[in-house]
Amino acid sequence: MNRYGFSFVSALFVLFLFAAMSFPVATCFAQTETAVHTAPASYEPGGTVTVTNTFTYSGTLLTLLWRPDLPQGWHVESVGGDGNPEFNALFGEVIWTGSLPSSPVVMTYIARVPGDATGSAQITAEAEYQLNGMVNPAVLDAQPNPLSLNCPAPVIQSFTASPTRISSSQSSVLSWSLSGATSARIDPDIGVVDPSSGSVAVSPSAGTTYTLTAESDCGTDTETATVTVGKLNLVPILSLLTAD
Repeated sequence: MNRYGFSFVSALFVLFLFAAMSFPVATCFAQTETAVHTAPASYEPGGTVTVTNTFTYSGTLLTLLWRPDLPQGWHVESVGGDGNPEFNALFGEVIWTGSLPSSPVVMTYIARVPGDATGSAQITAEAEYQLNGMVNPAVLDAQPNPLSLNCPAPVIQSFTASPTRISSSQSSVLSWSLSGATSARIDPDIGVVDPSSGSVAVSPSAGTTYTLTAESDCGTDTETATVTVGKLNLVPILSLLTAD
Protein backbone atom coordinates (compact mmCIF):
# COMPACT_ATOMS: atom_id res chain seq x y z
CA MET A 1 0.00 0.00 0.00
CA ASN A 2 1.20 3.56 -0.69
CA ARG A 3 0.39 6.57 1.40
CA TYR A 4 -2.84 7.16 -0.56
CA GLY A 5 -4.15 3.71 0.28
CA PHE A 6 -3.86 2.21 -3.22
CA SER A 7 -1.73 -0.75 -4.11
CA PHE A 8 -0.05 -1.10 -7.47
CA VAL A 9 -2.55 -3.84 -8.40
CA SER A 10 -5.46 -1.56 -7.56
CA ALA A 11 -4.04 1.13 -9.81
CA LEU A 12 -3.78 -1.28 -12.71
CA PHE A 13 -7.40 -2.35 -12.16
CA VAL A 14 -8.57 1.27 -12.27
CA LEU A 15 -6.64 1.86 -15.49
CA PHE A 16 -8.21 -1.24 -17.02
CA LEU A 17 -11.72 -0.04 -16.17
CA PHE A 18 -10.99 3.38 -17.64
CA ALA A 19 -9.74 1.84 -20.88
CA ALA A 20 -12.76 -0.44 -21.12
CA MET A 21 -15.13 2.51 -20.73
CA SER A 22 -13.25 4.72 -23.20
CA PHE A 23 -12.79 2.31 -26.11
CA PRO A 24 -15.23 -0.12 -27.69
CA VAL A 25 -14.45 -3.73 -27.01
CA ALA A 26 -14.52 -5.96 -30.10
CA THR A 27 -17.05 -8.72 -29.87
CA CYS A 28 -15.83 -12.28 -30.02
CA PHE A 29 -18.93 -13.44 -31.86
CA ALA A 30 -19.54 -13.16 -35.61
CA GLN A 31 -22.81 -11.52 -36.65
CA THR A 32 -25.31 -14.20 -37.64
CA GLU A 33 -28.33 -11.97 -38.35
CA THR A 34 -29.34 -11.38 -41.98
CA ALA A 35 -31.75 -8.99 -43.70
CA VAL A 36 -32.87 -9.70 -47.27
CA HIS A 37 -35.47 -8.07 -49.52
CA THR A 38 -36.73 -9.22 -52.92
CA ALA A 39 -39.14 -7.86 -55.54
CA PRO A 40 -40.09 -8.46 -59.19
CA ALA A 41 -37.44 -7.43 -61.68
CA SER A 42 -39.65 -4.72 -63.18
CA TYR A 43 -42.44 -2.33 -62.27
CA GLU A 44 -45.34 -0.73 -64.10
CA PRO A 45 -45.93 3.03 -63.77
CA GLY A 46 -49.16 3.61 -61.84
CA GLY A 47 -49.13 0.03 -60.54
CA THR A 48 -47.90 -1.61 -57.37
CA VAL A 49 -44.82 -3.58 -56.36
CA THR A 50 -44.80 -6.24 -53.65
CA VAL A 51 -41.53 -6.35 -51.71
CA THR A 52 -40.79 -9.41 -49.57
CA ASN A 53 -38.47 -8.85 -46.59
CA THR A 54 -36.84 -11.53 -44.45
CA PHE A 55 -34.93 -11.11 -41.17
CA THR A 56 -33.16 -14.09 -39.62
CA TYR A 57 -31.61 -14.26 -36.18
CA SER A 58 -30.64 -16.56 -33.35
CA GLY A 59 -31.43 -16.00 -29.70
CA THR A 60 -34.24 -13.95 -28.18
CA LEU A 61 -35.44 -10.99 -30.23
CA LEU A 62 -36.45 -7.99 -28.10
CA THR A 63 -37.19 -5.30 -30.71
CA LEU A 64 -37.38 -5.10 -34.50
CA LEU A 65 -37.91 -2.21 -36.94
CA TRP A 66 -37.72 -2.27 -40.74
CA ARG A 67 -37.08 1.00 -42.58
CA PRO A 68 -37.65 0.90 -46.36
CA ASP A 69 -36.26 3.75 -48.44
CA LEU A 70 -38.33 3.99 -51.64
CA PRO A 71 -37.75 6.03 -54.82
CA GLN A 72 -39.17 9.54 -54.88
CA GLY A 73 -42.96 9.51 -55.27
CA TRP A 74 -43.35 5.87 -54.22
CA HIS A 75 -45.16 5.08 -50.97
CA VAL A 76 -46.12 2.08 -48.85
CA GLU A 77 -49.80 1.19 -49.18
CA SER A 78 -50.07 -1.84 -46.90
CA VAL A 79 -48.01 -4.24 -44.79
CA GLY A 80 -48.50 -7.88 -43.84
CA GLY A 81 -46.61 -10.87 -42.56
CA ASP A 82 -45.41 -12.65 -39.44
CA GLY A 83 -46.29 -11.04 -36.12
CA ASN A 84 -48.85 -8.54 -37.48
CA PRO A 85 -46.44 -5.79 -38.55
CA GLU A 86 -47.70 -2.22 -39.01
CA PHE A 87 -46.40 0.68 -41.05
CA ASN A 88 -45.71 3.89 -39.16
CA ALA A 89 -46.05 6.54 -41.87
CA LEU A 90 -44.78 9.29 -39.57
CA PHE A 91 -41.38 7.67 -39.19
CA GLY A 92 -41.44 5.63 -42.40
CA GLU A 93 -40.82 2.30 -40.71
CA VAL A 94 -42.46 -1.06 -40.18
CA ILE A 95 -42.96 -1.87 -36.49
CA TRP A 96 -43.89 -4.93 -34.46
CA THR A 97 -45.73 -3.96 -31.29
CA GLY A 98 -46.83 -7.38 -30.03
CA SER A 99 -45.02 -10.64 -29.62
CA LEU A 100 -42.11 -10.85 -32.00
CA PRO A 101 -42.17 -13.89 -34.30
CA SER A 102 -39.50 -16.55 -34.32
CA SER A 103 -36.79 -16.60 -36.97
CA PRO A 104 -37.09 -16.17 -39.88
CA VAL A 105 -39.37 -13.12 -39.75
CA VAL A 106 -41.07 -12.64 -43.12
CA MET A 107 -42.85 -9.36 -43.87
CA THR A 108 -44.20 -7.97 -47.14
CA TYR A 109 -45.27 -4.48 -48.07
CA ILE A 110 -47.02 -3.19 -51.17
CA ALA A 111 -45.59 -0.01 -52.67
CA ARG A 112 -47.58 2.25 -54.97
CA VAL A 113 -45.66 3.43 -58.03
CA PRO A 114 -46.44 6.93 -59.39
CA GLY A 115 -47.83 7.11 -62.91
CA ASP A 116 -44.91 9.18 -64.19
CA ALA A 117 -42.19 6.81 -62.93
CA THR A 118 -39.52 6.00 -65.52
CA GLY A 119 -36.15 4.32 -65.73
CA SER A 120 -34.44 2.17 -63.14
CA ALA A 121 -35.72 2.35 -59.55
CA GLN A 122 -33.71 1.47 -56.45
CA ILE A 123 -35.00 0.38 -53.06
CA THR A 124 -32.87 0.24 -49.93
CA ALA A 125 -33.81 -0.80 -46.40
CA GLU A 126 -32.35 -1.36 -42.98
CA ALA A 127 -33.36 -3.56 -40.07
CA GLU A 128 -32.88 -2.22 -36.56
CA TYR A 129 -33.02 -4.93 -33.94
CA GLN A 130 -31.99 -5.81 -30.42
CA LEU A 131 -31.35 -9.29 -29.10
CA ASN A 132 -31.24 -10.40 -25.50
CA GLY A 133 -27.75 -9.64 -24.18
CA MET A 134 -27.17 -6.63 -26.48
CA VAL A 135 -26.62 -3.29 -24.73
CA ASN A 136 -27.83 -1.25 -27.72
CA PRO A 137 -29.81 -2.00 -30.89
CA ALA A 138 -27.89 -2.89 -34.05
CA VAL A 139 -28.61 -1.81 -37.63
CA LEU A 140 -28.26 -4.11 -40.63
CA ASP A 141 -28.58 -3.11 -44.30
CA ALA A 142 -30.94 -5.29 -46.31
CA GLN A 143 -29.33 -7.17 -49.19
CA PRO A 144 -29.05 -6.67 -52.06
CA ASN A 145 -28.16 -3.05 -51.45
CA PRO A 146 -29.70 -1.50 -53.45
CA LEU A 147 -32.57 -3.61 -54.77
CA SER A 148 -33.00 -2.53 -58.41
CA LEU A 149 -36.18 -2.65 -60.49
CA ASN A 150 -36.47 -1.75 -64.16
CA CYS A 151 -39.23 -0.17 -66.19
CA PRO A 152 -39.09 -2.27 -69.37
CA ALA A 153 -39.83 -0.67 -72.72
CA PRO A 154 -42.49 -2.32 -74.89
CA VAL A 155 -41.35 -5.00 -77.31
CA ILE A 156 -42.64 -5.68 -80.82
CA GLN A 157 -42.51 -9.45 -80.96
CA SER A 158 -43.54 -9.65 -84.61
CA PHE A 159 -44.73 -7.39 -87.44
CA THR A 160 -45.23 -8.98 -90.85
CA ALA A 161 -46.90 -8.42 -94.20
CA SER A 162 -48.41 -11.38 -96.05
CA PRO A 163 -47.98 -11.55 -98.94
CA THR A 164 -45.15 -9.08 -99.29
CA ARG A 165 -45.78 -8.62 -103.03
CA ILE A 166 -49.19 -7.90 -104.57
CA SER A 167 -50.70 -6.53 -107.74
CA SER A 168 -52.63 -3.28 -107.73
CA SER A 169 -55.91 -5.18 -107.37
CA GLN A 170 -54.84 -7.32 -104.40
CA SER A 171 -54.48 -6.92 -100.64
CA SER A 172 -51.83 -7.80 -98.09
CA VAL A 173 -52.44 -8.46 -94.41
CA LEU A 174 -50.33 -6.72 -91.77
CA SER A 175 -50.11 -8.72 -88.52
CA TRP A 176 -48.46 -7.78 -85.23
CA SER A 177 -47.86 -9.01 -81.70
CA LEU A 178 -46.65 -6.73 -78.88
CA SER A 179 -45.79 -6.97 -75.19
CA GLY A 180 -45.69 -4.23 -72.59
CA ALA A 181 -47.28 -1.57 -74.82
CA THR A 182 -50.06 0.77 -73.72
CA SER A 183 -50.62 2.23 -77.19
CA ALA A 184 -49.68 1.41 -80.77
CA ARG A 185 -50.11 2.85 -84.25
CA ILE A 186 -49.22 1.97 -87.84
CA ASP A 187 -48.20 4.61 -90.36
CA PRO A 188 -49.01 5.62 -93.01
CA ASP A 189 -52.80 5.62 -93.41
CA ILE A 190 -53.82 3.15 -90.67
CA GLY A 191 -53.40 4.99 -87.36
CA VAL A 192 -54.14 3.63 -83.87
CA VAL A 193 -54.26 -0.16 -83.51
CA ASP A 194 -54.62 -2.70 -80.70
CA PRO A 195 -51.55 -2.50 -78.41
CA SER A 196 -51.37 -6.26 -77.87
CA SER A 197 -51.99 -7.99 -81.22
CA GLY A 198 -54.07 -7.80 -84.37
CA SER A 199 -54.16 -7.70 -88.15
CA VAL A 200 -55.41 -5.38 -90.86
CA ALA A 201 -55.72 -5.65 -94.65
CA VAL A 202 -54.03 -3.02 -96.80
CA SER A 203 -54.28 -2.34 -100.52
CA PRO A 204 -51.65 0.25 -101.39
CA SER A 205 -51.53 1.56 -104.95
CA ALA A 206 -47.75 1.65 -104.84
CA GLY A 207 -45.02 -0.02 -102.83
CA THR A 208 -45.31 1.07 -99.19
CA THR A 209 -43.26 0.58 -96.04
CA TYR A 210 -45.47 0.48 -92.95
CA THR A 211 -44.07 1.48 -89.55
CA LEU A 212 -45.48 0.03 -86.35
CA THR A 213 -44.79 2.09 -83.22
CA ALA A 214 -45.41 0.62 -79.75
CA GLU A 215 -45.33 2.97 -76.75
CA SER A 216 -45.58 2.92 -72.97
CA ASP A 217 -44.45 5.15 -70.13
CA CYS A 218 -41.21 3.18 -70.12
CA GLY A 219 -40.19 3.66 -73.75
CA THR A 220 -40.87 3.04 -77.43
CA ASP A 221 -40.20 0.29 -79.97
CA THR A 222 -40.62 0.44 -83.77
CA GLU A 223 -40.60 -2.08 -86.61
CA THR A 224 -41.32 -1.93 -90.35
CA ALA A 225 -42.96 -4.17 -92.94
CA THR A 226 -42.88 -3.50 -96.69
CA VAL A 227 -45.52 -4.33 -99.26
CA THR A 228 -44.35 -4.23 -102.89
CA VAL A 229 -46.91 -3.50 -105.63
CA GLY A 230 -46.28 -4.62 -109.22
CA LYS A 231 -47.21 -7.04 -111.94
CA LEU A 232 -47.24 -10.67 -110.85
CA ASN A 233 -44.84 -13.01 -112.62
CA LEU A 234 -47.12 -15.19 -114.77
CA VAL A 235 -44.32 -17.16 -116.45
CA PRO A 236 -44.48 -20.14 -114.04
CA ILE A 237 -48.26 -20.29 -114.43
CA LEU A 238 -48.09 -20.16 -118.25
CA SER A 239 -45.42 -22.88 -118.17
CA LEU A 240 -47.79 -25.14 -116.26
CA LEU A 241 -50.68 -24.42 -118.64
CA THR A 242 -48.59 -25.11 -121.76
CA ALA A 243 -46.94 -28.24 -120.41
CA ASP A 244 -47.73 -31.40 -122.37
